[in-house]
Amino acid sequence: MNLDALWQTHRRFLIGVAIGLVVFFILRMISGSTWKGDLSSAQRKTITARRALSGQHVNVSEVTRARNLLVGLEEQSNSLAAQCLPPLPPEFQPAAGQSPSKHYIQFTGRRRSELIGQASLRNMQLDESLGLPAVSPTQPPIIERVMRGLWVVDQMVQLAVGWDATEVDDIRINTRARSRGKSGMAAVEVTEVDLEVVMEEELVNRFLKSVVSHQPNLGLAAFEVLPLDKKGLRHVTFKFAAGSLPQGNQREEL
Repeated sequence: MNLDALWQTHRRFLIGVAIGLVVFFILRMISGSTWKGDLSSAQRKTITARRALSGQHVNVSEVTRARNLLVGLEEQSNSLAAQCLPPLPPEFQPAAGQSPSKHYIQFTGRRRSELIGQASLRNMQLDESLGLPAVSPTQPPIIERVMRGLWVVDQMVQLAVGWDATEVDDIRINTRARSRGKSGMAAVEVTEVDLEVVMEEELVNRFLKSVVSHQPNLGLAAFEVLPLDKKGLRHVTFKFAAGSLPQGNQREEL
């Protein structure tokens, strides 16, 4: 069979194959050009980024030093926080699995009896309410605030007994929570406590020093020494702000 006969017989097929080959090579040329263009663009961006970051990297030793510094600052921060905002002693907190309200009722009843007994032995008059709310709270956050205030009252009553005070009166524990800041972040939880101590004039200065230097810190916010009363006794009013750090603050890892 000669070429002319072959062409006549398979002309449509050969034309289709030829068109397909032309389209294939055209598409290959276009895709190759696009790929090379993208590669060149990516290489240029990489070079630009490397130049921008040149000299700005941090080596491993600097990262380690920064982490060690951060650990030291956190330890110092925790130490200062413990001095200013001491945690509640374990006995003021419910045991694991114990109902906070049940612990509150049992503990406050027992501690009230103990403090009243101590005051009676030293002939000291004591506000037997200890500033506790008339109705026992049931919500854990309120219970915690009351317990924090009760701890301050407990320490002050024991100090007053030890310094032969005549009276501890007008005890108030504020259970209201302070509002959050504009940012919405949790503020330091603070329980405000007010009370008045009455004692002999010559004991006041030493008593005040013991309150100011008390460890753990009582959160003393202010005090006022009032004039002598008709019996020649000195009245001192105290304001405390017993607080705790907000929970759940996590630092970002380096």
